[in-house]
Amino acid sequence: MHINISSRNIIRTAQLLSAAAIITACSIMYFYRKIHELAGMQWFKTDTQSFEVPIENPTRLDGHLIIRHVEGYQHNNLTVHLLSMKDGELWMDEHIAIPIKDENGDYVGAGSVDLWDVEHLIFESKTLSKGTYTFEVSHTMQQDRLPLVMEVGLVLEEV
Repeated sequence: MHINISSRNIIRTAQLLSAAAIITACSIMYFYRKIHELAGMQWFKTDTQSFEVPIENPTRLDGHLIIRHVEGYQHNNLTVHLLSMKDGELWMDEHIAIPIKDENGDYVGAGSVDLWDVEHLIFESKTLSKGTYTFEVSHTMQQDRLPLVMEVGLVLEEV
């Protein structure tokens, strides 16, 4: 089959437009999304993960913590301390148990080969006023070093 140059250009243009549409759609799905990779697939108690979110206009949002772990993570949950400041003043101070396994010992979340992503709702339909919000997350498990945790993230979605 012979494709002339103008057909190739049309196909190439369509591919580029499709890719641009996908990239744009993915970027507008989230108001804010940031994932931090943890060195050596381990999370130390002193390794606080910090996320800074500027809010220009009052926005109603859902907030989620994201945990990516490797199969073999030994605990049923992961307990964290979430501290949030708005323009330097305390806004949220929560201790949260994020389920990692269900009552049968099976991993929860989305799995792919040996990686698991767990998304945990931390607040729902809250209006964040103009300002700079800082979210700090540290684990509060008994042991200092928590192996097989790869990433910690924060996602904010408009509602």
